[in-house]
Amino acid sequence: MVNIKPVIVLIDGRNLGGEFKTWRSYRLEKLVYIVLDRFQKCLVGKGYDIKFELKRVYYYYSIITEIPDRVPKDTREKWVIEKDKDNKFMDAISDLVLFEVRKGYRVPRFDNDLNRWYLKEKGVDMYIGVDIVRFSRRYPYILLISGDSDLSYAIEKSKEEGLPELTVAVFIPGNQLSTNLRDSSDISFNITDEDIKKAGGNKLRKINY
Repeated sequence: MVNIKPVIVLIDGRNLGGEFKTWRSYRLEKLVYIVLDRFQKCLVGKGYDIKFELKRVYYYYSIITEIPDRVPKDTREKWVIEKDKDNKFMDAISDLVLFEVRKGYRVPRFDNDLNRWYLKEKGVDMYIGVDIVRFSRRYPYILLISGDSDLSYAIEKSKEEGLPELTVAVFIPGNQLSTNLRDSSDISFNITDEDIKKAGGNKLRKINY
């Protein structure tokens, strides 16, 4: 008899690159089921007799906050357009069944040394890290879509505090190496161009860190 096991998916939206911001939300939903299928087949190949029951998908992303009037017009206009697109995409994701958006923020700041405005991100790393540990106490299977090696500590901590049978899989977008993330997880994959095409998108853009 096949064992039905609950699984949750955590998506680090700001780590996926520009490709995903041009997507319809249903493509992101399709990608989730594609990578879940790869995860499940990997476990079956290792001798596990299981089938996943998806409980929840959490999408983490940073939204631009209020833009000060003193920001130059061209920069301000660019950020206003980006903010509008991001909010519409977040709303579309929130309408998907089982999906929940968790918002961080990108706050306009001025760099005196470089004499330019930039966006400082706040909140997302912390939210994902806390949730990895928190959910590890409730769910035996966690799938993280991210290439951010800073999250490796949270995965290691979840192994100490989570369920004894906890298995954490990481799907890393595109060409990112993320050695620490791979070492801390039980299973790691790369999201491939083939995965993207199956979900209805184009090839992944390269992300350089």
